[in-house]
Amino acid sequence: MAKAGFIHCPSANEPNVAKCFFCLIELEGWEPDDDPWEEHAKHHSCGFLSVTKQSDELTMEEYYMLEMTRLRIFLVSINQLILNCNTGLLKGKKNISFLKMVEH
Repeated sequence: MAKAGFIHCPSANEPNVAKCFFCLIELEGWEPDDDPWEEHAKHHSCGFLSVTKQSDELTMEEYYMLEMTRLRIFLVSINQLILNCNTGLLKGKKNISFLKMVEH
């Protein structure tokens, strides 16, 4: 699993979850005969899957570009999380305003 970029990150609800350290996709429900490379490629296009060299064979430029891509994916993910939280807060504020109007 690790060679395909996955980190095991179980939760109380799903004990069989793995997340890619690069593209952050989470896959669950692994079967013993599942091939991590195939499952990863089937569900998502990930820059890590296209790396054909060992990490110690990468040039500084190749490593830098991979790391920049990974960081960009992470920042987009965090930005989406923040937007979702803000949307939830706005909905909550609207609900509170509506409830206050109904009370009076």
